[in-house]
Amino acid sequence: VINLTHNLANYYSPYVNVNCICPGWIDTPMNKDMDIQFRKDEEDKILLKRFANPDEIASLVYFLGSDDASYINGEVIVVDGGC
Repeated sequence: VINLTHNLANYYSPYVNVNCICPGWIDTPMNKDMDIQFRKDEEDKILLKRFANPDEIASLVYFLGSDDASYINGEVIVVDGGC
């Protein structure tokens, strides 16, 4: 996906900006049945000691789709709370 992001950014520039978001753990209903100890172990690996809220990822998606991000192209943005 990272290589594809760079190649598509190169191919479609200057008309389309292509960026990639690489999220870490996200606190969604999909992981509601996750083993409590496993979750705690995973949270301990994250510098912020928690899973991301879906809105935190959505805010980045919204920003990248806005005119404020018009000069960001070919980037891989890791949003993982600092692993």
